[in-house]
Amino acid sequence: GQQREAQPAGAVRGQREVDASVGRAAASFNVITAAVKIYAATLAVVKAINVAEDFRLLKARVDIAAGSIEKGNDVWRELQAISRSTQTAMQDNVVVFTRLNQSILQLGGTQRDTLVLNELLAKAIKVSGANATEAKTAMVQFAQALGSGQLAGDELRSLLENAPYLMQRLAEGLGVPIGALKSLGEQGKLTSDVVVNALNKAAASIERDFAKVPQTFSGAMTVMEDAAIRAAA
Repeated sequence: GQQREAQPAGAVRGQREVDASVGRAAASFNVITAAVKIYAATLAVVKAINVAEDFRLLKARVDIAAGSIEKGNDVWRELQAISRSTQTAMQDNVVVFTRLNQSILQLGGTQRDTLVLNELLAKAIKVSGANATEAKTAMVQFAQALGSGQLAGDELRSLLENAPYLMQRLAEGLGVPIGALKSLGEQGKLTSDVVVNALNKAAASIERDFAKVPQTFSGAMTVMEDAAIRAAA
């Protein structure tokens, strides 16, 4: 009879030990979970601060490229409008403006001419169906090329491959087949002024094609992200 009673008592002790172990494990898990949540929240705050700081630096770059804070404010608003209407990233449009403006001014153009070209480029990239990464690459390469004085070499080869619509419109503005661009680039004939004039000639075609392109969810997300970052900045 005593042995039968001892077994249940031992089972109860064992169960208590198991329960205690489970309780300790659960408490440890809760502590780890809380720590992970705090870490994730901290990372999110740090990222938000960094992104906001990036936008403030972008604004400073626009001010410098525009020549003053007052002019920079006007350009910033214009670039925001371009980004919204074309569903392209604000950062990409800022890079294009800051790299193009001085070249356009040296060609006898105005800041308004730079913004018009900025918008044409963004619309052409949008028509091409490029994703965010492809759009960024194409816009930066185009701006780099014109900033250097001519479209040639690696930039031209990359744009012919990754931004065929833009290159088709460029060829249209030049009055040549797209296949001739590579040769013209090698001959150094695609200078900044030639390219700018050609794209301006193709503006009507770009505007017409852009009007046919539907707004996309990914594009809308780009606009929303930009708006959220500007609010944080």
